[in-house]
Amino acid sequence: MSTDSPTDRIRVRRRIGALVKGFILAHAGQTFRLAELTAHVQKHEPNCAPGSPDRILRALRQTGEIRYELVNRSQSLYRVPHTPSNPVQQVML
Repeated sequence: MSTDSPTDRIRVRRRIGALVKGFILAHAGQTFRLAELTAHVQKHEPNCAPGSPDRILRALRQTGEIRYELVNRSQSLYRVPHTPSNPVQQVML
């Protein structure tokens, strides 16, 4: 039985969305691994499910709130562009 309802997604996004955005902002112009993002979120929200940061990362990208690029899928390696047009920079400043 799945517990991934729209209500659950909204609750999780409210709880960890700012952590994900802050992590992306801190890594502008750099690469990161998904494990680093997950560790960052779980440091601040220890009860967060391991897959939640990844789901929230993708959701924020789909809504245009953040930008990142997949560098290497098998290594879960991503890059955050360092540009003035990165929406997270405009939101967080």
